[in-house]
Amino acid sequence: MKDEEQYLWDGTGTVDPDVRALEELLRPLGADHGKVPVPVVPLLRESRAPSPVAMRKRYFAAAAILLLSGLAYWSIASGTWTARSIELRVVGLGRVLRPGTLFVASKEANVLRLGKDGRFGELTLDVGSRIRVGQLTAKQIVLSLERGRLDALVSADAKPGFFNVDTPATRCVDLGCAFELEVDAEGNAFVHVRSGRVAFRDGPNREVFIPAGAVCRATKDRGAGTPRFADSTQAKTLDAFDAATDPIVRLSLAKTIMSKVLLEEDLLPVWHFMQENEANIAIAASQFLRKRYGALSGLTAAVEERPTEKDRATWREKLWPDRYR
Repeated sequence: MKDEEQYLWDGTGTVDPDVRALEELLRPLGADHGKVPVPVVPLLRESRAPSPVAMRKRYFAAAAILLLSGLAYWSIASGTWTARSIELRVVGLGRVLRPGTLFVASKEANVLRLGKDGRFGELTLDVGSRIRVGQLTAKQIVLSLERGRLDALVSADAKPGFFNVDTPATRCVDLGCAFELEVDAEGNAFVHVRSGRVAFRDGPNREVFIPAGAVCRATKDRGAGTPRFADSTQAKTLDAFDAATDPIVRLSLAKTIMSKVLLEEDLLPVWHFMQENEANIAIAASQFLRKRYGALSGLTAAVEERPTEKDRATWREKLWPDRYR
């Protein structure tokens, strides 16, 4: 084996200048995860049959390209290659926002499209609203509304949980809907769901469910409050319940709210009482629903026990069926 051929097998021996040039050409592609465009290597015309060394160089180049193609495919499948990220475009400017970008809406530019041609939806921001781009992958979109107001219309192509908006108070998770989300100067958040449903998620253990027609407020110090329908007559009592810290006062307010339930819309706060930290509030809410509707099939906790997560899911499906389930 010739000295320059040895290098192709184990990296020792003399480096052929053409091989070295090819290595330098391909090296950026392995270090920048798709950010560097693939260069076009011009074809060379041969007037004679290629020599064995030239053939080995071609095999080496083909193997390198196949390897890089495989890595690129794996990156696309895992949603980590920036070249395959979900597009977030500013309408009218032709500008595409990248992760880490802070966008401030103006009169000339206040509409953002999610995905190519708005496949996943569209956001309309009030002038002066500040939104920071977080994650833009095929797995999940995460934006951060620092201040201002946005009107989101999320398409059916976006699966539940795909589109998320962080606020200083909580995370707003789209479950397939249209909603308005506002963040005030203190960092408190307010959502009004026009269609579908969203969730306010305070960390991994607490999620507040907000169906169409309902509203909910979240504060920086307490997280998400108790949702209610926009025309609720018990708004003041619910606000007092959310602000109270004494367990006895909270139980008294919860019972007052349940005693005034007339329509099914009034049951939205009652359902949320079942996930309160105070067991007596959660049990009282579960007993209230059992008294109104009877014991549903699938309930796992006894009447005097705290309702389980499965119980809450069973009651939610009874009260607000998910047509996509």
